[in-house]
Amino acid sequence: MLRDMDALLANTGSWASISGAAISTVGLIATIIVAWGARSASRAARTAAIAANNSIERHLQAIDLERAIGLIQRIKLLHDTGRWEAAMEQYQALRMMLSDIMARCSEDQSETRQGLATARADIRYLEDTVGESIGNAIDASTRSRFNRRLNNVQSVLEELASTMGFGDQLGETK
Repeated sequence: MLRDMDALLANTGSWASISGAAISTVGLIATIIVAWGARSASRAARTAAIAANNSIERHLQAIDLERAIGLIQRIKLLHDTGRWEAAMEQYQALRMMLSDIMARCSEDQSETRQGLATARADIRYLEDTVGESIGNAIDASTRSRFNRRLNNVQSVLEELASTMGFGDQLGETK
C-alpha cells in the first residue's frame, strides 16, 4: 500500500501537468470563440453604423431637394409677377443648393449626381437667359417658356427626392 502511495505521489506532477494543459487548451478555445464572436459583432455594428449614416444622408438630401423644389416654386411666382432681379438672386441660390447636394452624394449615387448636374445646367441656362432678357420686355410666351423649363427641372428633382424615400420615416428603406 505504501508503494502504491509512492507511485501515486511520484506521478502527481505528471497528472497535474496533463490536466493543466487540458484546462489551458479548453480556455484557449473558449477565448478564441469569444474573440470570434466579438469580431463578428464589431463587423455587424460597423455595417449597421454605415447603413444608418447612409440612410440619414439620403434623408437629408431628400429634404434639401424638397427645399430646392420650393425655391423653384418661388422663382415661378417671381416670373409671374415680373420681379426678374429677385428671380436672378433665387436662380443663383438654387444653383448653389444643387451643387451642395451633388457634392454630398456618395460614389454609389451616380444617377442622382447626373440628375443634379442636368438640373443645375438647366438652371444655369435659365439664369443666363433671364439675365439677358431683363432689359427687354419679357412677354407671356417667353415667361411661359421659362416656367416650362423650370417645371422640367422640378420634375427631375421630385423624382430624385422620391427615389431617396422623401416622406418615409427615417431609418425605413424602400
